[in-house]
Formats: sequence, C-alpha cells, structure tokens
Amino acid sequence: MNVLLIEDDRSKADAIEAAMGEELGSGTRLVIVRAATLSDATREIYQNAFDLVIIDLMLPRRPGALATDISSDLLEILEQSERNRNTRAIALTAFADLISDQIRAFNEHGIPIIYFDFSNNTWRHNLQRELRLLVSASLFDFVIICALEKERQAYRKTSATCGDVRTIRGLDCLELSFNGMRGVVVKQPRMGMIDAAVTATRAIDEFKPRFLGMSGICAGIPGEMEIGDIAIVENCFDYQVGKWTAKGFEFELYQSSISESSRAMISRLIAGGELAFLREGLGFPELNTRALKLVTHASGSSVVADAARRAEIVKQHRKLASIEMEIFSIYRAAALSTIQPGFVAVKGVVDGAGKSKGDKYHNYGAITSARLLLEILSLAISR
Repeated sequence: MNVLLIEDDRSKADAIEAAMGEELGSGTRLVIVRAATLSDATREIYQNAFDLVIIDLMLPRRPGALATDISSDLLEILEQSERNRNTRAIALTAFADLISDQIRAFNEHGIPIIYFDFSNNTWRHNLQRELRLLVSASLFDFVIICALEKERQAYRKTSATCGDVRTIRGLDCLELSFNGMRGVVVKQPRMGMIDAAVTATRAIDEFKPRFLGMSGICAGIPGEMEIGDIAIVENCFDYQVGKWTAKGFEFELYQSSISESSRAMISRLIAGGELAFLREGLGFPELNTRALKLVTHASGSSVVADAARRAEIVKQHRKLASIEMEIFSIYRAAALSTIQPGFVAVKGVVDGAGKSKGDKYHNYGAITSARLLLEILSLAISR
C-alpha cells in the first residue's frame, strides 16, 4: 500500500506511521511518503499515485513558513489530480475548532476527519478502523473483463500466476497476480454490450480496482488493420446510436476515450519496442511483424459478418479501425462510476468482419492481447 502522509509534526507523523504498521502488519507492503509542507504535498499528489492520503489540516505552505489552515487547498488539489482524484483520504487534526469549520466540506468529499490527541488512543482506534475499511474494500489492484472463456483462459499463457476459477461476490472470477499486483479476470455471463455494462459496473463497485481492462478478440477494418495486429482502443463509440427516420438511419457520434496520460504512456510503450515476447510460442511466424496500434473502435450488440454492413459502420467514422461487441460499455461503466478507475481495452484482430469468419486465430489474438494488457496495467498502476 502506497501512502502519502501530509504532516509537519515529526512526532505525530511517527505515531501515525506506527499505528498503521500495527494495524496492517507484515502481510501488507507499506510504503509511506512524507510531505511536511503544502508545496511538497502538491508535488507528490500530482506526480505519484497513492492508495491512501493522510492529511493534516494545519500545514506550512512552504519550508520555513508558519502553519496555516490548508484544508480547502488540499481538497482542490486532490480534486484536480488525475492520479489521486479517487484516492481514499483521511484527515487528522489536533485542532477541534478546525473540525467544526471543515467537517461539512470534508464530508462532501467523503473524507473522514479524526481528532488527534496524544493524551489518549481514541485517534489510533479510529484510524485503524478506517484502515480496515480501506483494506476490505480494495480487494484487487485491477479488474479485467472478458466476454468469452477462451479470452480468459489466455491469461494462463501469460507470465501471470493464475488461480482457480471461482465465484467472488456473485461474479465469475479467475484470480491472478502479476508484477506484485493482485487482479481478477471476470467473465461476462453472455457476450454483448448489456452484459458487459452490468458486469463491469458490478465488478467496479465490488472490487474498487485502480484500473479496469478488457482483452480478447475483435474484427479489423480492411485497409486499417490486418489479422495479427493488436488494437489498443483509444476512442470508442456505439455504432447503433442515432435515429431512424423515413430517410433511414441517422447516426449520432457518442464517444468515450481513455485518459490523455494513458494514451501517452501506451504510445511510449509502443515506441520503445522490445515487445516480441507478446507473440512467443504461439506459432504463426508470418504474424510476428504485425503492428500494435492505438485505434478508434466501434461497438455494437451483434456480430458483424457481412462486408456491406461493415461498410455502413465505416461511414460513421473515417478513422474506424476495429469492431466488436463490448468495449464501449466497459468504457462508459468506468467513466460513470463513482470509483472512476483508469480503463483501457486491448483486442487481437482475428478477422475482417466479413463472411470469411473463423476461429483459426482466436487463441492467438486472445493471448497476445492478454499479454499486452498486463504490461499496460503494470505501467499504469506503478505510476
């Protein structure tokens, strides 16, 4: 657990750190970063992602300055920080009047305020209770949604350590660990956008992940994608949104996109190369030079296996590169969630959305996309 401890009183900070260590024990890897001024705290909040931020309400704005009430400043900084906007926070203060003044604002942000007093252990018990709630709520670092069992089983061909498939909180789950992170791959009951939206929403609410992902297979638009390419979905839209009139269907573009920081991170990953391992041991050597692309993607509720229907969808967006049945729902579930995890989908291209569909490349596409998604999640969560 990565914790930012914003506190200028060293003895108080030591006591808080000791209470955290006592509660979490040796089973939790605890990394605590201290910030003794508002300027230090601001830098850490904008530059690094934390699992928990502990706030002192009275703090110097800069080294050498007198401590002052920085409550509203910190609330605004947390709200504006892309990396910590949804990070759990706890405030501790030794000033009872500040609690009276600020409790409404902190309650509106879902941040509890604990009265700190060295003369008794009430603050310690209250802090440890909040820590227990935090640990029990955050079961997994990431959640991955798959529409098909073959897409989920692809994770057994990655470097992740996989457990057994079991039901967790009513969801069909495969637990796995990768690069020190814990995650779960949840399979939808059925293919399609409705099941994707419901499954993703439930998984976010139940597991409160820092990142939501999807991997598997998709169709590529001829001329934009080839079989064996891997599509990393930058922008996604529902090609069924619009209005039917006497003149036919009038499409309305309603798009969802990954964050700019995720896009930049993925661009650097692609440019850096050294991703040959994605295709190792899978056969099909003729596909080894296929591309990884950030793409514009369309989702709909049915399988497209007709060139004429594909052409109608392509008219909706000149940069359309790939099609499948779930990603738009996944992106909207993440974007509309109160948790608001980061999100990205990665799909292997296995056909051209025409009549010649088959399953020849399904396992290849599922495994390469699973391997790449894990690399992206590792980079995203470690930022």
